[in-house]
Amino acid sequence: MGLRLAMAHRFPVLRGAISEDMIREAAFANAQFALLSSLPALIPVLGFVLGGVADILVLTKNQAMLTFKLAAIYDRNVHDRMGIFKEIMPVIGSAFLWRTAARTAVSLAPAPIAALPRTAIAFGGTYLMGQSARYFYERGDHPPPESVKAFQTEARALYRRVNDQLKQRFGRGEASKELPPGSGAA
Repeated sequence: MGLRLAMAHRFPVLRGAISEDMIREAAFANAQFALLSSLPALIPVLGFVLGGVADILVLTKNQAMLTFKLAAIYDRNVHDRMGIFKEIMPVIGSAFLWRTAARTAVSLAPAPIAALPRTAIAFGGTYLMGQSARYFYERGDHPPPESVKAFQTEARALYRRVNDQLKQRFGRGEASKELPPGSGAA
């Protein structure tokens, strides 16, 4: 991770590709965490609270860390944490509000059913926040609504691709469990 940050910081031509890679990694990590944090929700009351609190804290921390990494790549003074926080607060704040609203709606569904939408929300919210932060650091301004819509469309397409890959992977696993012809099972 440190080598990529240093390379992106030193060689501006690499910033876009490395930033994109880091945004996707953070989105995928948050999606995985959201899926795993859905498991405690199967325990009545206590599991919902513990899973939800852990989820919010870890996802927000990962998004903040991504923001600081992007700031470093784009030559911001990362030692001025309050300055970076003030610069990017609208992006993190809107991502947090969006995620909270979406998760509140999803939480109305039973825990096993809510796990996949929570995962999609974590992925999409992190991707959107990362792309918005990247836009800010590249251009010095917050992204306009049409760019935000484009980021949302990209996030949905990426999530669908990952989801399709997982379905294929698990689909193959199911196929390999089939009994061979003539094994006597009907």
